[in-house]
Amino acid sequence: MPGDVAAAWIDRWDAQQTRYIADREERFAVIGDVVAHALGPAGDPVVLDVGCGPGSLSARLAHRLPGARWSASTSTRSCSRSAGPGTATRSGSPRPT
Repeated sequence: MPGDVAAAWIDRWDAQQTRYIADREERFAVIGDVVAHALGPAGDPVVLDVGCGPGSLSARLAHRLPGARWSASTSTRSCSRSAGPGTATRSGSPRPT
């Protein structure tokens, strides 16, 4: 799947989820606070997001923790297609929001 198509799908998904999940961004912010606190002053943290779906949380955490290395994986076929053929794991830096 081309990157621009995947990005458009994620943007649409996020917009749709915002209507159905109360305080969604605040929930993401709290998760970010907990992860940042748990990592403390770690120099080069590695973050694994298992079951990341389209990567909405990973993108927000990547923005919050720019020095972290990432691995995000999902078993959802439509979400994993943007990671590349034959893999359900995408490593590196998720697309920031």
